[in-house]
Amino acid sequence: MTVMRIVCLATLSGSWIVVAALLWRTSVPPLHVPELDARALFDDATLERTGLYRNVLTALWVLGVLAGLAGLTLLARRGARHGARDGARDALLSGALAGGAVYVTLWLAQLPFRLGAHWWRRRYDVSDLDYLRFVGGQWSTTLGELLLACIAGAAVVAVGRLLGRRAWVGLWAAFVALAAGYVLVYPALLAPRLRPLEDPALAAEIRVLAHRSGLGETTVEVRKARERTRAVNAEALGAGPTTRVILWDTLLEPDVGRGEIRFVAAHELAHVARRHPWRGVA
Repeated sequence: MTVMRIVCLATLSGSWIVVAALLWRTSVPPLHVPELDARALFDDATLERTGLYRNVLTALWVLGVLAGLAGLTLLARRGARHGARDGARDALLSGALAGGAVYVTLWLAQLPFRLGAHWWRRRYDVSDLDYLRFVGGQWSTTLGELLLACIAGAAVVAVGRLLGRRAWVGLWAAFVALAAGYVLVYPALLAPRLRPLEDPALAAEIRVLAHRSGLGETTVEVRKARERTRAVNAEALGAGPTTRVILWDTLLEPDVGRGEIRFVAAHELAHVARRHPWRGVA
């Protein structure tokens, strides 16, 4: 075992011990919440219908994951034979193409199940979006993800050629940096799709919640979601100066109370206040 390997293993082991010690010291406050009997609020037919809706979506998601894994397996077998024949090609280009092929394979393999899930949502009157717009409506996001997959593939090859057997160290650092950059930059990339909250009083109330959470000045905006879903939700993205609260326009319907809106916004603000985006990177 080389000195470098010993140092790397010692560093990883030490980091794991520190993290484990910090987690060991954490505690969850005891919450004595009484059990809620759903049948006291909803009839049996509604509960059965809701359960069927959820179970079918879960089954379609599982099938989509299995189809993606099967597609990646076939791609790996084909890629091994293809790489053996075309090993003289430029390594970076091959890596970029491989990354793009992985993304396209996953997208195509899961598409039938995504369409099935969308049909199920339309059947339950959760979404009004037509199938063509469902598939191609977010083409800019899809192309951006494809580009990132190509860059990731090229990066894997470049780091592998540069560091050899120690490539995993460089890849780990690179992907951590990308994940951290995503947390900071993604809210700014999403900005063109957002609009300001037209209710200044509500925006002020949410900013007060943000100040109470220790977040300082926070941007409050609205995202168009009504065509894709009737679910009510909100998002809190970013960190530091890029922190913003994004309310889905379904949350601003007249039948949603002011207190409910504040509750949902406070829940999302708590994610940022407790640094959950950074914990996701870790």
